[in-house]
Amino acid sequence: RVGRSRYARRGGRAARRRQATAEMDAQHDGAPAGDAPQRRRRRDAAASAPAPVVVEEVGLVKLLARTYATLLNHFAFSCGCLLLVQAIQAGRAWGHGSTDDPSAVVGFLEAFRLMVGNFVAPFSKALALVIFPSEVLNMKVLAFWVPMMLGSFVCSIGVLGTMSLKFRRALFVLPYVTLSAAHLVWQCDLGKLLRHVANAEDLSDLMALSERSRVSDMHVAFFEAPYAHFTATMTELQCEGEVVGDVSKPVSMECRGASFEGKMMKFAVQEFCRPRPWDRPPAVKAFSKRVEACRTQGRDAKIMPKTLRSYDTIFCRCRAAAYDTIRAACPWVSLVWCLQLLGVWIAMYFAVERNLSSMDATQRRQVLYFGAIGMLALICRAVLFADFFDDEVLDGVT
Repeated sequence: RVGRSRYARRGGRAARRRQATAEMDAQHDGAPAGDAPQRRRRRDAAASAPAPVVVEEVGLVKLLARTYATLLNHFAFSCGCLLLVQAIQAGRAWGHGSTDDPSAVVGFLEAFRLMVGNFVAPFSKALALVIFPSEVLNMKVLAFWVPMMLGSFVCSIGVLGTMSLKFRRALFVLPYVTLSAAHLVWQCDLGKLLRHVANAEDLSDLMALSERSRVSDMHVAFFEAPYAHFTATMTELQCEGEVVGDVSKPVSMECRGASFEGKMMKFAVQEFCRPRPWDRPPAVKAFSKRVEACRTQGRDAKIMPKTLRSYDTIFCRCRAAAYDTIRAACPWVSLVWCLQLLGVWIAMYFAVERNLSSMDATQRRQVLYFGAIGMLALICRAVLFADFFDDEVLDGVT
């Protein structure tokens, strides 16, 4: 009897607590206390209902920025794939792919040294000269291993950039920023080199230099080295060409044998070594004067023989066409550099967007202003004031 009364007292206290809870709920909901089961069912239904999906509002500017960065990464990946396809085709033509071939290993090492030296040159030209190959690379290495490595590098940038925008993880953002920074620095240095090379065509002031100065002169280096390599290639491939007086007409050239190098040399000379456009008389006339100046200045500088051969004139045509291509490429290199820098900046912004959203509005605005001003300063430094800051860009190159 004592035990039953104890349990009865406990049950009474529990009943009173439930009644008090029901009364408090009734006061909160504005419903009578007798509706407790119905309120309990509503609470259970609300608890079992799925949580509402919070959709992040994306502004138009963010959407455009993300789309631009995505398209830029896809474009980089496409360019890398084109280089890889070209390397694979060249490898099939030359029979690359056998790891037992000693020349393949040597070519890989030479191309690797060339690529690493190019990326190290903007930071330390002395170290780059140590890394660079001691001899001029042959056509097989330049046509297979160099596009293979450069294509793999550019494809890696495109893939890492896409993964950085999608996942926003440091595992993808840090390698992407590192590779992009190395590529941007190399591209900036390449643009400076192209601007200097574009002004090295004329050799009219060469005769005023002493013999010692002529050895280290940039104009001689960009004339003599390509000429020696061109004549050696023509002799090795046993190519002979017939030059007509009209420079707008393609050169008629034949190479003995059925080697892929000979076919490639013939195609390059016939299609590339012509004025652009070749149907405009002023452009053709100016191109012809530059070819004749190349022949005359080459003889005066004792780089070419006194009695010119047919492939000496072919070299001057190809040299004039190469300088036209370099001058046309200089503005595009700067434009691509600016577009790629903007894409890297956008990827870095989306990687830290969650941390920026937790900041105060004033702090977030200051961080964004600082990043935008830094990017504009880099663009002005690399594009607008490049000639002012880079007077000694070619120290040690020649």
